[in-house]
Parts: sequence; structure tokens; C-alpha cells
Amino acid sequence: MAFDSYIRVSQKRGRGGDSYITVDEQRRLIGDAAARLGLKLGLEVVDEDVSGSKKAAERGLGRLLDRVEDGQSEGIIVAWQDRLSRGSMIETADVWERLATAKARLISAGDGVDSAAPGQELLFHIRAAIARDQWQRYRANWQTATRNAAERGIHLSGNVPLGYDRIAGHLVPNDLAPLVLDAFERRARGEPFKAIVARLAEQGVIVSYTGLKWVLSNPVYTGQSRGAGKTFDGAHLTIVSRMLFDQAQAAKPTRVRTAVTGAVTGKLLAQGIVFCETCGHRMNGSLYGGKPGKKASKLRYQCVYEHCTARAAIPANLLDPHLDEWFREHYARLTTVRIEPTDRTRVQTLENSYESALYDRDQFLANTKALTLLGQTKWEATLEGYVAAVDEARAGAEGARAEMPAPDLRMPLEEAWESWGIPDRRAFLLRFVKRVVAKPVYGKHHVPVLDRIRIETTPGFKKIYGLRVAA
Repeated sequence: MAFDSYIRVSQKRGRGGDSYITVDEQRRLIGDAAARLGLKLGLEVVDEDVSGSKKAAERGLGRLLDRVEDGQSEGIIVAWQDRLSRGSMIETADVWERLATAKARLISAGDGVDSAAPGQELLFHIRAAIARDQWQRYRANWQTATRNAAERGIHLSGNVPLGYDRIAGHLVPNDLAPLVLDAFERRARGEPFKAIVARLAEQGVIVSYTGLKWVLSNPVYTGQSRGAGKTFDGAHLTIVSRMLFDQAQAAKPTRVRTAVTGAVTGKLLAQGIVFCETCGHRMNGSLYGGKPGKKASKLRYQCVYEHCTARAAIPANLLDPHLDEWFREHYARLTTVRIEPTDRTRVQTLENSYESALYDRDQFLANTKALTLLGQTKWEATLEGYVAAVDEARAGAEGARAEMPAPDLRMPLEEAWESWGIPDRRAFLLRFVKRVVAKPVYGKHHVPVLDRIRIETTPGFKKIYGLRVAA
């Protein structure tokens, strides 16, 4: 087997051509070391503009570690050890442990690390600690420099905002500044983005709908500069006042969400009980997979929480059959149930209301500008209203489910299960399944469904039937 090579550049900064030799230099060192040691090179992964402080799973390195664990390569070779990791010592130790467990070899061409030689693990961790210390000092120095520059009014972004020119690093209003001011005034009066885009086009300024939204939400027009996570007011000449800027933000229309019709809910067995492992939020059922110009036809459960770092998703054609099989396996001994006519419409309506209340509350919490626009007192009062609506909707849904007929010894369960539709099957499952937790797979393909989910049962699961969930 061959050795995979890993190349990483923290910040490319737009470099290219003959002046950009960092990747080529690493590749040359790797090639020389491979030739010297008589090694065959296989897959090469290059990460550009990627920090070494990121976890391996968030970089191309994670792919190479998966390959050595699957027996697809003999090891990994890098130009310098700090290309591998500058993250926490726990992360560094995890990389070494995964390589050691897979009996894979790690070679660092530039600084002589070779895991096949005795005593290399200690040397590896010492150099990793030095590399992390250097990275922390570089980051601290860079943050200090950028903060000082922003405080002096230097515009650090590579993009110059519409209506400004950059002169000696500072922003100075130009001839387009009056048009920017007019756009803010129109938006503050509630004029739609589309009309403002058309107005600017008449004046010879072509800007997209998304571009205009960026302009009208950028506080740089109030004289604010930003650097190293801090903001500084009065850094340069303003185009709009702070009051006008806030009025333009407040004029943003509230997102109107279409009513829940049950078109997707009625087709998903686990709708409402699937949660994202990373953020803990409920995952929504949605359509996906349509070709360009075609309507999406596939169903999946997707985490849509704005601040989730993983956004876990799992196709319904994987999860629902597995949940159905899990039910049949664990309830095989429950032979009969009582079937009575039940008004499912009321139950479904209340469950949809509960899902809507949860969505509205999460959207309000995810709005990072709401606190600034409303103020602390009004924001807390509004949040209390959303929480109360969720509690009321939850009580209504739980009450409706409690009124549903309990299992009894009247009809064979297998016959009843086959005759039920998706809403009836889901309602029955809710008695025993608390939630299904979906784990992110980070781009991996063909991951078994057992490795992607965890089923959590209700307290009555064992109490009522004395059943045991498989590990």
C-alpha cells in the first residue's frame, strides 16, 4: 500500500502563480522523503486557507485518518509536523492514537518524525506543544495588530463598501454616498428591497437583491470599524445616522411561514420525534433531491437550526424502515390491541400547532438582532409569550394523545399495524419512543443506519411490557 500525503496552508491570502510556492515546497519535501525512504505515494489532500487548530474531522486530514483505519493506506506523510495539527493537546493525542490503533505510520519530512522509530511519540507531543504555543502567540499578536488598526480607523476588510473609497486605509465617502443614504431612507419607510434595487439601477448603480440586503445591514455606514472581534465607533466619516440605521433594520418584514398542511408529516413515521445530536433541536421533515427544473420528491429529516455546526440529516427511506423493523422486533410479544374509531384530525392539528410554536420560538431565539432592536425588557416579555405558546400547544397535543385508545387484547397487533396509516402508526409509537437522536456523518457515505441514530424510549416502555431495547 502507498502513503497518503497531507498538505496544509493556513492563509493563502489570494496568492498564486510563481510567487505562491508554499504548497509546492511542501510537496517537494514530501516527495524527497518518500524517495529517500523508498515509499510509494498515494492520495494527496491539500487544505488551503484552513487553520491547524481545527479538528481533524473538519479538515481533509479526517479523510486520510479514515483511510488508514479502513486499511486503504499504510500511513500519512507531511512536510512538517505543525501542518498536521496546532489544536488542543487532546486533539493531537487523538490523531496519534488513531494512527497507532490502525498500526499506521506517520512521517514528517522536514523535522524527522517517524512513528516507526522508538521514542517518537514523546518527541511528537513535545513538538506539538511547541507548535501550539507558537500558534497561540501568532494569533495573539495578529489580534492585537488588527484591533489597533481598527481603533485607528483602518478598514481591514478586502471589500470597500458601496459609497466609500479607501484612501490610505481609511474610508472616505464618494459620489455614490447620497444614493446609499437614499436607500437607507427608503428602507426605513418600509419600501421593499426590489423597489430600492430598481431605483439604484435607474441611477446607474447595479446591485443584487442579496447585495442590497448586505449594504443595508452593514454598520460600517454609521462610522463603525471592526477588528479582532471588537467594534469601534467614530472610526471614519458616516453616511447614515445610527437612528436611521436602526430604523432600516426594524423595517425588515417578519418572515411569513406557510401553514403546516401535513403533506410531509403524513408521510413520515418519525416526524416530530427526531432530534439533532449536535444542537439538540428537533429535525424537520423536508423534500430534497429534485433535478434542476424538477420538483423535489425525496423525503428526509433535516436539522435547520441556524447556529448548528453539523446540521445533521438522514433520509426517510433509511430511518423509517429501520424504526418500523425495530417496532416489530420489540413488540412481537404484544399480540393484540383494541382498535376504536378515533378523530385523528384533531390530534394532527394540535401536533402541528405544537411544532409551529416550537419553530416560532427557535426563530426568535436565533435572531441575533432582536435584543438590540427590542431592548432587554421587551425582548424578555416577547420570549415569555413564545414560551407560554409552546407550553400551551404542548399541553394540548399531550392531552389529545392521552385520549387515544390504549392497547388492549382485541385485535392482532400485526394485523392492526398493517392496516394503520402513517399517522396511526406514529401515534402508537409515541407511547413508547421518547425520541430518535440523529448523529452527523460529516460527508461519509453508506453509513449504516444503526451508526447514525439512537432510540430513546419512554418511562412506560419497560413498565408496561417488560421489554428491553437492544444495545
